[in-house]
Order: sequence, then C-alpha cells, then structure tokens
Amino acid sequence: MEDHTVKSQKSFAMRGTLAIVAAGSALALTACGAGQITQTSSQVAAVNGVNGQVENASVRDVAVVIGPDNGVALKFTAGNVENKGNPIHLQSVTVDGQDVSGMDAGEIKPGCNLVADEASVLKSIEKGASKTCNTFAATEVDGVKDLYVGGHKDVTFTFDVGTIDVSAPVTAYNPEAGTLYRDGGANLVDEKEYHEGEGHH
Repeated sequence: MEDHTVKSQKSFAMRGTLAIVAAGSALALTACGAGQITQTSSQVAAVNGVNGQVENASVRDVAVVIGPDNGVALKFTAGNVENKGNPIHLQSVTVDGQDVSGMDAGEIKPGCNLVADEASVLKSIEKGASKTCNTFAATEVDGVKDLYVGGHKDVTFTFDVGTIDVSAPVTAYNPEAGTLYRDGGANLVDEKEYHEGEGHH
C-alpha cells in the first residue's frame, strides 16, 4: 500500500512537471511568434527581384515584368551609393541580349537612384517622389523569347564604372484594384486617361 502511494505521488509529480514544461514551451513559442510578427511588421515588404553591385553602382529588385497587355518591362532601382563624389552613368541594359528602351536619363547623382518600371506603375511612384533627387524610366523590352512567369533571364547593366550581370526572375504585373481601366479599344489605362476618353464619346 505504501509503495503504491509513493508511486502515485511520484507519478503525480512527474505529470505536474511535464505539464509545467509543456506550458512553458507553449509560452516560449507564443512569445517567439509574437516577436516574429512584431519584427516582420516593422520591415519593408519583401521585393521580388535580385540585387547586384560594382564599385559605387548598385541595382536592386531587378525583375522582368510581363505587363497586363503582354508587353515586357524591366523593373529595377539603380543607385549611386556614394553620398559624395561623382555621378555615375548607366550606359545600357540588356535582357537576354535584347536592349531595354526608355532610359534616356542615364546619369545618377551621388546618393540618388534611377527607378525603372512599367509605365503605369511609375505614375503612382512619381507622385510621392517629387521632392527627391531620383529619376524615373518607363522601360520596354522587345524580342525576348521563352518568357514565362517563374522563369529567369540574364540581365546586363553597363555602367561607366563597370558591368553588373544578374539572373532576374520573370514576374507578372499585378495592379492594385481600381487603379486601371479598359478603354473602348480594350487597352488598360489609368483613371485620368479613362475619363478623358469618355469625354470624347
């Protein structure tokens, strides 16, 4: 009887210890999860593209974008990482050997960026960047074969300070709801262009 009582007490104590450990583990996981959520919420949203750098020239978030009407653009941010010093010049960009058009302003001043994307995306970006030293380019790429979302294409940036080669992902352009409309010719346009077109009917 005594042995049974002792064993029962030990068993109860063991179950109590396991319960405390389990509760502590759950609490630790909850705290860890909460920390991750807090940390994530304070971070900038993840980008889809790839990065590269040569000397003081950098490229970030490089991606080949298939547009809403199956046009192809190159999205990237080219930066001059020197806050003091000389401007750099982006002389050319190619995707799979095909030239990227739309980049007339190739000079990037110290501490500034050249932001490139599909034309309709740039309109909203430029609205909030009127007081910055950034420049913008609506890019287009023709002649690239075997393009599909999820694939990769070789992109070459030629600066006056060197060359950057990256393998960029191919992504699909997803406009925010309500930002684009289809006009009478089934073309995607922004709200202003859509209402201007309505006035001509």
